[in-house]
Amino acid sequence: MKVVAGLALVLLLAGCGSSAPVVRTLNMNPWEVVQIGATSLEDLSSEMRPTMVFDTTKMQVAGTTGCNSYSGSYTMDEFGVEIGPVAATKKACPDMKTEDLFLKALSEVARIDLGEDGIKMFDASGVEVMKAEAK
Repeated sequence: MKVVAGLALVLLLAGCGSSAPVVRTLNMNPWEVVQIGATSLEDLSSEMRPTMVFDTTKMQVAGTTGCNSYSGSYTMDEFGVEIGPVAATKKACPDMKTEDLFLKALSEVARIDLGEDGIKMFDASGVEVMKAEAK
C-alpha cells in the first residue's frame, strides 16, 4: 500500500515542472502557507502562519495552524488527494480566523501541484484553496 501511495504521489505531482524528485521534495519539507483562498497571509509574521509537513512514508501531515498544532492522515492516488481526518489542539488564541480558514481549506484539498515557487492546493472543482512556500 505504501509503495502504491508513493507511486501515486509521483504520478500526481510529476507534471508540475519540478526537475527534483517529487516525493523527496514534498516529503518532510516544511511548507509555510502564504495564501488561503483569496486571503494573503503575507502581513502575518512567520510564527502566525500555518505550516505543513508531509510524511509520504506514513501518509501523515502535521504542522501548526498559526495557533494550535495539528496532525492527520492523507490518502493519495492517481485521481487526487484527500486530507483528514485532522486533529488539532484547542489552545485559545487572540485571532482564530486564520486557523479556521486553514482547517477548512485543508479539508477541501483534492489536488496538490508542486512547482518551483512552492505548492498549490486545489479543491475538487479546481479552485485554488491554498498556496504554500518551502520554509
